[in-house]
Amino acid sequence: MSSQNVFTLINPQNGNLAFKILPFDDNSHFDHLQRNNYYSLIWVTKGKGKVKVDFAEHHFEENSLLAFSPYQPFMLCVSEPIEGIAIHFHPDFYCIHMHQKRFRAMVFCSITFTNLHMCKLQNKLRKLLIWLLIK
Repeated sequence: MSSQNVFTLINPQNGNLAFKILPFDDNSHFDHLQRNNYYSLIWVTKGKGKVKVDFAEHHFEENSLLAFSPYQPFMLCVSEPIEGIAIHFHPDFYCIHMHQKRFRAMVFCSITFTNLHMCKLQNKLRKLLIWLLIK
């Protein structure tokens, strides 16, 4: 896919990825072991194969949604060419915290962003999503 279809927001405080929308039309982004410091949602709209994750293999096919936590190792091995959209976001982007002692589940903060820089990123994201919807 053309790089003009990729939308990336960088956290200005530390230079790390905050949010990214990545359309893809091949497996080049996922054909090697990934251990990212952000969440990844990968919607495979065409094609099929298997995903290697956490020392296990699982088959996927067209219209599968794959979800990965930060630092969770994964790799896609395709048997048919794949297309789709990946959304990557850092835990800080949505103020996600792990509350392991009480719930052992993800807890979303009532305040989406905790500082001015992240609020600016949120505004850019809103504008980007509105632009995508009206395009």
